[in-house]
Amino acid sequence: MQVRIVTAFHVYMNNLSSRLFTLSRKIRKKLLKEEVFQSYKEALEKCSIKAYENENVISLVKAKAKAYRENIAKEKPLKIKPGVIALLELTKRVHDNGEQIIIFDFGGADGIYYLQLRKCLPPEKRLLWCVIETAEMASEMKEFETSELKFFTSVRDALSYSGNPPHIFHTSSAVQYTPDPLFFIREICNSGAAYLVFNRQSITRNDKSIISIQTSLLSWHGEGDLPKGFVDRVIKYPHTNVPKSEFEKTILEKYNVLYTYEDSSGIKTVNKEDIMGLCYVCESKLPGQIV
Repeated sequence: MQVRIVTAFHVYMNNLSSRLFTLSRKIRKKLLKEEVFQSYKEALEKCSIKAYENENVISLVKAKAKAYRENIAKEKPLKIKPGVIALLELTKRVHDNGEQIIIFDFGGADGIYYLQLRKCLPPEKRLLWCVIETAEMASEMKEFETSELKFFTSVRDALSYSGNPPHIFHTSSAVQYTPDPLFFIREICNSGAAYLVFNRQSITRNDKSIISIQTSLLSWHGEGDLPKGFVDRVIKYPHTNVPKSEFEKTILEKYNVLYTYEDSSGIKTVNKEDIMGLCYVCESKLPGQIV
């Protein structure tokens, strides 16, 4: 009984701190102008230690990943992220010849999109899901590897392991947190993938990138509630809203956009800038890459 009371109080306090933090952030946004930086490096100097690679974030994601793997096995009905629907649709476009469908996932953390997609597909549909992450995150997630789920620190290493370009290259709200988003968007487009999914993108209609600082609570990272033993705290890391014109120009060099859909869950607003949350599902212009 005492354990239940302590746990309930722990959850209550975390929920309360989250609500208070959200409220204070909304008030600050209305009253104060958010600082915009000339470079990622300049913004990084005002952020948490190691920013998005902070060891507290990585430890939390790992702890939540363990709990989620237990919960998803018994979750009915399964709750999926909207981006999984696009992945399901694309797996049907890939010719089913009995071979593995290769999917790369840039910034995929512990592989939650893989877990949800795997639950939605019939067992006989074989996957090779390659998560591409920071060295720190990839190292910590190695214990979750299976015959289908692997972790790498670069697109090159993932390609070397798979032996073939991916059928689908997926990324969700990740490139905007890198030092050079357009560089990584080009790298994804140069991977030779038949299809691309740029999920939960935060982009601006401005003609230049908007670099600011994302402020969040530690508990917001990973899937699920803050586990026992973790103390919630504020985490800061640089964020870049890439111009929509540059984003689409880069993609359209090698891909056609099949469709887009709005998703504001990954958006980072800055002052009164014209920023939108969009997802892009793309198909290679090279016939030989459509499989």
